[in-house]
Amino acid sequence: KLKNFLKISWKIFKNFAFTSLLYLVLNFIFQVFKMSIFKSKQKDQCQVYKSAGKWYWRAIASNGRIVGASSQGYNNKSDCIDNLRRYYPEAEIIFVDC
Repeated sequence: KLKNFLKISWKIFKNFAFTSLLYLVLNFIFQVFKMSIFKSKQKDQCQVYKSAGKWYWRAIASNGRIVGASSQGYNNKSDCIDNLRRYYPEAEIIFVDC
């Protein structure tokens, strides 16, 4: 019975190890593919503007539509930019007068 148990345990372990390895390989391939897609994309543009005494940001898609925006106004421009960088770390920042 112990021999049977060990055979079954070994099969389960091999399947688990193979599945884990396959997951790691596929995840790596996906990450590389995702990075190559984003490198070829146009760089994101984000606008930072001041309205009613507060600083806000918005992300602009290549077609000109707003695809993201700050959910609150910031007292300091640097706080606004820090929040923007959390979501769009590589974006080009354009300062707009409103």
